[in-house]
Amino acid sequence: MHFDDIFSDASSSPETGKTFLRHALRVWARENGVADDQLPGVVHNILDFAVGSLRGQPQQGLNA
Repeated sequence: MHFDDIFSDASSSPETGKTFLRHALRVWARENGVADDQLPGVVHNILDFAVGSLRGQPQQGLNA
């Protein structure tokens, strides 16, 4: 399941949490030298990795 699907299943307002988490990841990535054009992909990969880990799915590692 995709990260956005998990938030859409939540009973409370998911947009606030999702927006905050994406913002925090973007700040972290920028502080660690990720180029602006790579930010969306990095954020997507991190969120998908986290969701897979929480669901107990085997993880191969993050794509660079």
